[in-house]
Order: sequence, then C-alpha cells, then structure tokens
Amino acid sequence: MVGRITVMAIGAAGVAVAGLSVASATVWRPDDVLRASVDTSSKYVVTAPGVVEMGGRPTTITVTAQNKAPVVVAVGRDTDVTSWVGDDPHETISGMASWSTLRLLTPEEGAASANKPADPPAEPDPDAPEAKADDANPAGSDMWVAEASGAGRAELKRWAAHSDYSGRWSALVANPTGAPMQIEFAWPRSVSTPWLIPGLVLGLGAIAWAAFSEARRRGTLTFGLRGSDDDDSTGVPDEMTTPRTRREARAAVRSDPVPAVVAAPVTSVDDAEPDSDWQTAAFAPGTASAERQTAWSDSRRGRSRHVADPGIEPDV
Repeated sequence: MVGRITVMAIGAAGVAVAGLSVASATVWRPDDVLRASVDTSSKYVVTAPGVVEMGGRPTTITVTAQNKAPVVVAVGRDTDVTSWVGDDPHETISGMASWSTLRLLTPEEGAASANKPADPPAEPDPDAPEAKADDANPAGSDMWVAEASGAGRAELKRWAAHSDYSGRWSALVANPTGAPMQIEFAWPRSVSTPWLIPGLVLGLGAIAWAAFSEARRRGTLTFGLRGSDDDDSTGVPDEMTTPRTRREARAAVRSDPVPAVVAAPVTSVDDAEPDSDWQTAAFAPGTASAERQTAWSDSRRGRSRHVADPGIEPDV
C-alpha cells in the first residue's frame, strides 16, 4: 500500500500543477496586443520603412502630448515622408529596443543610418512638394494615405496597407509646439495557452487519486456495503460485524457454556436402529444372525430379570 507521505506529496503536486496551468492562462498569459512606446520632445518623428508593420497588421498609432498640444499622425510612402520632412531636425524610430520600448535615434544617428551603403536613402518623389518651413503642420496634406490629428491626443486606428498600394510605408508624427509627448504602436497578436488543458487533467487526476487513496486507507470508502446508521440495509447484527477483542472472546466463552448432548436410552438391542444397510440385511427375520440375536436378547432379559429381583432363584 502506498504510504501516507507519498499520497500527500502526489496530492500537493497535483494542486501545484493545476494552479500553474490556470496561472499560465490567466496571470502569466501574454496580452493579446503587443504594445511598444517611446517618449520624446522632438517636433517631428518619422519611422524607418517597415517599422509600421513589423509587429503585424493592422497597426494602431497613438500619440499623447502634454498641455493639450496639437499633434498629427500620418502614414504615407517613405519617399513622401522623407520629402516632407526634408532637412528639418527630426528623430527616427528604427525598431524595438525591447518588447515594450521603441528604439529612437537622434537626428545625427538617424542621418548616419540613412547614409549607410547597405540601406541607401530613397530617391525623392518628383511630384512631392518642397519641404515645409519651421513649425509646419502636415495635417490635411494629400500625400498621406491615412491621417489623424487632435489636441493633446491623436489616434490612427487599425491601419493596414491596402493590396492596391505598393511601396514601403513610413509614419510621421508632428508636434509643432515641441511639447513632451508619448508615441505608442500597437499590433494584435494570437496568444495560445497550450498548458491549460494538459495541466488541469494531470493536476486534477493526481488530486482525485490522492483523495481516493486516503479514503481507502482510513476505511471510509465502503461503496454502500454498510448502509446508514438508521437503516441497516445488510440485516447483519452489529455484534457480528464488529470484531471482538481477546478479553471479550474469553468472557463470551465463560458465559455461554457448551450445552450437553443427551442421547436417548436404548432399552434393548432390538430397539437400537441399525447403523447401516448391511446391518439391516444381516439381521433380517429368518436368517441365522437374526435367530442368534433373538436368543442372545432372551438370555439378556432373563439375566437382567434375575439380577433385578434377587428373591427369584434362577433355574438350574
């Protein structure tokens, strides 16, 4: 039989496994939306080509500025965004520094990255307008395929490039007043919980096995054989189902003596019943054995009569 410590250890392990599986699907479950943000005070921030869609599609861009400063978020082809910004100082979002932080390059770093031979700058669009002067506002320009603006907050919801649009895309965030702001990108993602069902099955199974083993060890698992206290369904007296101690057994033997067996008296051999069939056949009337038995019985009667009555003298 499995020891009690082993049963308790398996039960505790089952509770731990079930709890961890539930936690993996609730507390430790990753968010359905991947969010990454960065803080800046630059008037203009652009994204490198591919950053807008690097986390998936569609993309939501949210800009929050202090003091309800006006902000604009726009998405267009990378050549259009580069042409609009021109030589104005701006910062560049080149990717993600971590799962929750965007990598932001200063104007000098952004220019050095743009001049790398492996990633040459895109050729400007001849149809694009000239660069804007200082504190220019890109709101309302026909260069953008999507745009959002507001006072203190602007959100471009669930943008995704249409199949009819070709080219590389970049985002432009304009904050003409230079107020501190936060830029956040959000992408939906599919999150699975592969350990929930196996963990629950394994954990609950271990708990059930431990409970069954403990109940069987204590003797409380009867499967309905004993019945209830009020209704004895078995019909067996309690004294027959309850084991006795040695002292109780000896006391019961002393109080219940074995009854004596008294056999019925046999007055004569003739009254005795034969023990078996061969005796019946041997002493049947007319046989020699029967005659000898009769003579022997008569002699026994005479002897008994003489012994019983001493005044009668026996015939010589």
